[in-house]
Amino acid sequence: MKIFSKSVLLSIFILLASLALYFVFVNSKPEAHSKKNITEFPLVETFVLESKYYSSNIDSFGEIVTTKEIDIKYTYSGKIYEVGNVSDGSLIKKGDLLFRIDTFDIENEIKQIEAEKKIISSNIDKFTKQISSKNLYIKEVENQKNILSKQLKNKLNIAGNVISENALDELRLSLSRLDETLINIKELIDILHIDLETNKIKLNKLNIVLKRHKNDLEKTYVRAPFSGHIQNIKMYEGQEIFKNEILGKLKDTKNLEVKFFIGGEDYNNLLKFENRGIDKVIKVKWLVGKKEYVSEAIITRLDGEINQDTAGINLYAKLVNNNNEIPIGAFVEINMKRILNFKTIKIPNSAVFNNKYIYLLEGKYLKRKQINIISEESDGLLVEDIDLKGKLIVVTRLSEMQDNMQVQSLEGSY
Repeated sequence: MKIFSKSVLLSIFILLASLALYFVFVNSKPEAHSKKNITEFPLVETFVLESKYYSSNIDSFGEIVTTKEIDIKYTYSGKIYEVGNVSDGSLIKKGDLLFRIDTFDIENEIKQIEAEKKIISSNIDKFTKQISSKNLYIKEVENQKNILSKQLKNKLNIAGNVISENALDELRLSLSRLDETLINIKELIDILHIDLETNKIKLNKLNIVLKRHKNDLEKTYVRAPFSGHIQNIKMYEGQEIFKNEILGKLKDTKNLEVKFFIGGEDYNNLLKFENRGIDKVIKVKWLVGKKEYVSEAIITRLDGEINQDTAGINLYAKLVNNNNEIPIGAFVEINMKRILNFKTIKIPNSAVFNNKYIYLLEGKYLKRKQINIISEESDGLLVEDIDLKGKLIVVTRLSEMQDNMQVQSLEGSY
């Protein structure tokens, strides 16, 4: 009996333990939940558009060039007698000697002309005196003629024919001879005048030639017409040179200008500058390592026509207050600034599509907005404020951006 009761108790214990394990298993089973569909929209960054008075800028690069350079040469053939203290790259002052030509031939020409001048001057004096002497002789002959004419007249007026015909004929013959003498003397004076004028013309010609030779003599000292740098020197003492042979170049270092190019959209911006930028003050910057050399320049002229290949134009601006800090040949940065007299809005380049439109954020949706670009700046585009002030512009570019697309704004982006 005791054994039976123990068996029954063991069975009941096992049954109760099984029930307990069942309830524990049932209670620990994971619950099955239906999956919720959560839609995530693209994140975009935005900022508020502001309307301000901006300046329109044109940035470019250019080269420092001289406004004046000349070829060093001599107008005649000759031999170089002396070379000044010049070499490639040397800086010389106005009036410094470049070279001197041998003056032997020119000095001989001058001596020969001066000798010819003395002979011709002597002839002129001789002809002048002869003419003066002949004029005095004419007066003497005319006085004799007047006397004889009066005598003849008086004798013809005497009544009774007291004077013989022979006496009258003698007077008439004497008067005829005096007339002939006067004619001969006047012809001689005319010839003397011709000789005198001919010699004066010769003397004037010699004076012109002499002046030219003396000028050439002075020009044998070839001096720098302005201060500048010497380049490509090809001269030495004793060198035979030809007429107008180029012996080097002299570049003015005082009057410098910057030559720079503006094309594309910047050219359209240039057209909006007053007088296309002429007389506009620009900033010129030359960077050498970490040191900057800054100068101002005034635009003086533009090329006559647009370069069809590059759709732009070259401008030239004269440097002011440079003090030779920026040298010839330096590659420099250029900045032109035009102050706008109306408010505009600056938009990042990344936020503009096809240079035509942008996307604004209105609520949770993108709204496409057409824009009117005024100018392209280095840090963005200036556009007209066409109901844009205070609006949120989207600066994030999405792969499939479109009007009325729903997006999510990044927290704290505006």
